[in-house]
Amino acid sequence: MIQSIRELRKIAKQRLKEREIVRDEEGRAVVFMTVRDDSAFLSPFSYSGKEVVSEEVASFLEKGALSFPPEQPVAVHIHSNCIDETEQKVYTEAIHETFLRQYAENEKRMRKNAIDAIILFAVGVVGFLMMAFLMHFTENEILIEIADIFAWVFIWESVDVFFIERSFLRMNRRRYLALSHCKTQFFALKNE
Repeated sequence: MIQSIRELRKIAKQRLKEREIVRDEEGRAVVFMTVRDDSAFLSPFSYSGKEVVSEEVASFLEKGALSFPPEQPVAVHIHSNCIDETEQKVYTEAIHETFLRQYAENEKRMRKNAIDAIILFAVGVVGFLMMAFLMHFTENEILIEIADIFAWVFIWESVDVFFIERSFLRMNRRRYLALSHCKTQFFALKNE
């Protein structure tokens, strides 16, 4: 039976409403992870002796946290029978280190974003000054219109960079911060 897009949207909304965020006893949103083989849990590379998780594990945890509000504290519950107590400590520190590094990288992107927006805005202002100069000293409407368009393009791009792109960076910053301070717990995998 073929369903309309509207009906499919209603079904999807209903399914999303039925999903509740699972919280631990401290009110943290829980990301559940099952690990059957931990050979690829850590990245084969490390930064100055500090372990980080593999890209696949980091991506899994980040996607698991996407359904939570970005500022929501997070707990990671890892279900596995192949992770011993020593590895648990290493894996917890690696998760924290990975997302702390992503947080720091995101902070750098936000600073660069602000600088780019200021430069773009300044170029737009120069474009308006050029337009005013042309209006005063020439009657060439084409040059005046080109200067006007040039200025507006740079002003708009600065607004886009600073307000629109930056909102995504702020959301990622809060998410990375929450994941860098996540509470990690390990549980035995059932039915194995």
